[in-house]
Amino acid sequence: MKNRFEEELNKIKIPEELHDRCMKGIDQVKRSNPKQKREAIKGLTDKWFAAAAIVICVAALVFGSHGNDAIGGSVKGFFRDITNRTGAVTGVEYEEADKEVSVNIEEAVKNGDTVILDIEVVFENPDDVPFSESEEVSVENAVVLDENGTKIAEGVSFPQGKVIDGKARIQTEFDGSNISAGKVYTLSIESITSHKKADAPMEMHGTWECGFTVE
Repeated sequence: MKNRFEEELNKIKIPEELHDRCMKGIDQVKRSNPKQKREAIKGLTDKWFAAAAIVICVAALVFGSHGNDAIGGSVKGFFRDITNRTGAVTGVEYEEADKEVSVNIEEAVKNGDTVILDIEVVFENPDDVPFSESEEVSVENAVVLDENGTKIAEGVSFPQGKVIDGKARIQTEFDGSNISAGKVYTLSIESITSHKKADAPMEMHGTWECGFTVE
């Protein structure tokens, strides 16, 4: 860890202007009387502290971008154990999956009072776990909101669909008697289930909101 941090620090270049100012300051100190030296040294020290703070902040950002998921702003989700009342681990979930999974509405059609929604679930990092282990995905208990954010349909579920090359297209039908053509609605999803043969399903949590209008 230390060597890696040092490598990242060594990549950071101090601006030439700041370096020139520091060298001039040192030269001034050498030619000053004792009182001026003390004042100059104090001012120079303050500048060096400021410069050091900048370098440390930049190093933290660079280091964080190279895979430290503990640093805020991570672009990946994380696993969380599911435990029972006694504290025993009974399963696992994946949190903040919306950082790595996108949902797009491919088609929205109204046929009588029935609305048919066709969505595509896309894994941004299909070669990474847990996505590389996912053979199928499904969605349960999604909701539909109107233009005012009022819930007009709930319990909207999409049956399992195969994942091919990091993508899965799944479809659902629900009662859309209160949905009108030309108006904008929002499909809101908070959980996508990953399925793999012989393994227990795993919930991937996040927030996905997709706008749509029906034809």
